Amino acid sequence: MPQDGSHLRAKLSGITDNDLEWSLSAYAELYDTSLVILATAGSEKNMISIFVPISL
Repeated sequence: MPQDGSHLRAKLSGITDNDLEWSLSAYAELYDTSLVILATAGSEKNMISIFVPISL
């Protein structure tokens, strides 16, 4: 069975000197005709997400 896509996941997280928890995560999926990127960053109270579909 041929593989029609690839994906990559990464996550970083930590705590600042002031006990503020933060995280950064990213996910990318590559197909023959498209690339999809999803990134999320922020703290427990403030999060931002970016979704970018790209046609190849």
